[in-house]
Amino acid sequence: MRQSWLLVVLAGLLAIAVCRVPVVSGGPREGFQILHGQPVWGESFGGKSSRILVRPIPADPATFKVVPPPPKAVPDAYTYACDARAVFFGADCDAYKLPDCDPATFAILSTDGKYVRDASHVYYCGILLRGANPETFRILPSPYSKDDDHVYAGAAVIDDVDPTTFEVIRTGYCEAPFIWGYGPTFEPRDDPRPKTDIRGWARDKNACFFGDRRVHAADRDTFEALGDAHAKDKNHVYFGYERRVSVIVGADPGSFRVDPRGFFEAGSDKNGIYRRGERTP
Repeated sequence: MRQSWLLVVLAGLLAIAVCRVPVVSGGPREGFQILHGQPVWGESFGGKSSRILVRPIPADPATFKVVPPPPKAVPDAYTYACDARAVFFGADCDAYKLPDCDPATFAILSTDGKYVRDASHVYYCGILLRGANPETFRILPSPYSKDDDHVYAGAAVIDDVDPTTFEVIRTGYCEAPFIWGYGPTFEPRDDPRPKTDIRGWARDKNACFFGDRRVHAADRDTFEALGDAHAKDKNHVYFGYERRVSVIVGADPGSFRVDPRGFFEAGSDKNGIYRRGERTP
């Protein structure tokens, strides 16, 4: 027990060292602020110890200000700040400059702070949505959004989709598109990284989708979502997980049911039990 406790302490000290920021027990607070004349981002660390990790921000103190949250902002919504030249996105242990974002026309679009825009761009969790038109951009049930020419799942652009007829069948979620390193640090990553988990079922006039992935074998007219990870049509049962979707071999669409407890993304039909897309022995 003592050895395990020491390992936890050492891991915490290593995380602090990796962050390379001062750990302070009093003075600074969470979020954007000016501390001793320097714009900084503060984040709590260490549970009940009330410590704050402080990171300096390359902003002009004279024009630095916190962007007010939107009405009815949810708890733990992402927050933003700006100076005369740039907009900064705060998340966890650091704050990042939004690429090419104009502070004069910046606006927060969603109550969770995930979607923001300026006059020329739209961003999701600090990631620029490629090609998005802020004038026609709409937020759909999670994790989807669209403009007149594109559909997005989180920060990922969905290929070969018709925005006009696109509809969400079952709401899902998108893991924040960050790369976690050693200790409480991360870097934003763009949409092609496959490890960002995106879930949700949708369709347009031609095809069906799991997250941003096309369900190639799906019959669009009989397709229905059964749960976060399962769907079916008249011919097949499908399993989606970590941006991959496949046919469950041997599963019977007529009798297939999802385990309501959600264990191992399990389901069953008249032929047997399936876990994570495969039949169990």
